[in-house]
This record gives sequence, structure tokens and C-alpha cells, in this order.
Amino acid sequence: MTIPPRLSAPIEDYTSYWQKLSPRSIRLIEKIADPSLRYTGPFFDTHGTDAFEQMATQLFSKIEKTKINITDTAVGQDEQTVYMRWIATVIPKGKKRQWTFQGISEVAFSPTGKVMSHIDHWDSGLQFYLRLPVAGWIIRKILGRMFKG
Repeated sequence: MTIPPRLSAPIEDYTSYWQKLSPRSIRLIEKIADPSLRYTGPFFDTHGTDAFEQMATQLFSKIEKTKINITDTAVGQDEQTVYMRWIATVIPKGKKRQWTFQGISEVAFSPTGKVMSHIDHWDSGLQFYLRLPVAGWIIRKILGRMFKG
């Protein structure tokens, strides 16, 4: 489905927000999202732009460097929901190795073009938990037993 003209600028603004996101730009969410924004994902469930800003600030306190690249967008049949495929690269503070996460965000826009909700869909098991030293070892052992011939 082609992007409806009324969503063209809001999608571009929201995509740009994520691709340029930094500790200094977090508050810009207030310009493009409804104050009642709901942001959810595997580790977060926030209600309101203030809560989103607090969560993002806390997250950035644990990250040395991050880059988000939105690789594709698609508009749902309701012409209000946009699906954004993304790749995020993160270097946690105190670490040298880069972690890469891939997922899709389901973003609902209001009739006036404000972001109402953002739901992240990504595999936290494979892309996060398996990378943790102790938890990853335990999960691999469990998976090995479950799927052993």
C-alpha cells in the first residue's frame, strides 16, 4: 500500500527521530507524539511522553554508542498503522563489542499525524538473552536438551 499523503511528513519525521536519537534529542518526542504515547517492547511498557523520555534517558545512561537504521516502512490497511523494519547497533558502556538487534515496530498515528503508540517486535531471546554469559549458557543448555534428537 502506498503512503497516504497525510502520513508522509509524520512518517519521515518519526523515522528521522529514531535514526538521529541521542541523549540530547530525546525530548523531541514531544513534537511528534501525542502526550498519551504508549511505547512497548520486550523490556519496556511506558505510558506518556514523560515516561518515554525517562525510559530513554535511563537506557542511554547504560549505552556508550547506538545507531538505529530504519530499512523499510509499510502502511497497514487501516492507513493509520505503519510498520518500520529496523536494525539497531549498540555498544554497552564498559564494553567494546557491538551488539546488533533487528526488529519491526508497529506505529499507530492519529488523524492529525501524531504518534499514538509504538510497539517493538523483536526476538529478545536470541538477540539479547543468549548473549549474556550465565543466562545464555543456561538457555543454550535447556534448548539443547529440548531439541536433542
